[in-house]
Amino acid sequence: MKVLIVIVLAFLVVGCDIADLLDIDPEMDKIVAKKDAAACMKLDDENGGRVDRCLSKIAVAQGNNAACEKIDDTGRRSGCYNDVAVAIGDENSCSLVDINARSYCYSKIAENEADEAICSMIKTDDRGSDDCYTRVAVVKRDEDLCVWVKGEVPQYDCYTNVAAKGKFRDPCDKIENNDVRKELCLKGVAVASGDVKLCADISAGQTKYSCLQEVAVASKSAAPCSSLPDPMRVDLCKMQVATAAGKVSICDDVGLESRKNTCYVDVGTSINDPAACEKVVKDAAMTDNCYDAIARSKDDKSICSKIADFNKKNTCWTDIEG
Repeated sequence: MKVLIVIVLAFLVVGCDIADLLDIDPEMDKIVAKKDAAACMKLDDENGGRVDRCLSKIAVAQGNNAACEKIDDTGRRSGCYNDVAVAIGDENSCSLVDINARSYCYSKIAENEADEAICSMIKTDDRGSDDCYTRVAVVKRDEDLCVWVKGEVPQYDCYTNVAAKGKFRDPCDKIENNDVRKELCLKGVAVASGDVKLCADISAGQTKYSCLQEVAVASKSAAPCSSLPDPMRVDLCKMQVATAAGKVSICDDVGLESRKNTCYVDVGTSINDPAACEKVVKDAAMTDNCYDAIARSKDDKSICSKIADFNKKNTCWTDIEG
């Protein structure tokens, strides 16, 4: 969800309409295929958004700004300039983009071209410059570029992102005077690479525990869970791994009976396997609910027959029969 929000905000910054993200318009697609800007102007449109999107797409298809000049709305016209510049990889064209969105234009081209020299064209926006160098550093997996990131926190993020992308710890070791950030960086590499040994280099605490747990889930292996400090954390870790891996057998190793039952139900309903429901002990209602959920998910009334409660069984049958 957070990723989607960031993408939407990025589109708004460069002057694009949110409809760009969800645009399904066969009539427009035909016009764009013909690169017919005049036809865009004839589209039915209440607020100019559809016409402007059409012109912007044609500008990108043509690889020049001619169609952008026909857009009256300044924000959308700026977005069109941005789209063309990024599409053709021309950082000089970013100068046409609104000053508040210009850094994004440079950053995207620098990232696409893996060329940090383009970042130097961002003169008055430290955050934009930091973002640009970070993007290129991650693409090139070159932590040395992080020294050009001026902000303290953005620089930590640069090292962390490069380390996770490259799945190697060297960038983390360049984080100085902040053990918390360094350990978060190591955790990121551990999770990305599935290397639980890196968690051992993190001091005891929540970061270490979450490192073990997230590596276990990412690698779909319950082995790291055993290194957690208490039975509840171990059980919860195994439950998450079981669901991620879709393996009922992992639930067998969950200690507390109530959590084990929950694990069977969670895995069973996630993979639609009624056999998992049979493993639930001393909780008839939970077993019935497990069968009911799977029967409805599979639209299979034969599974309803496994439900012990008469009324719930009949309701299951009736609802599936429609």
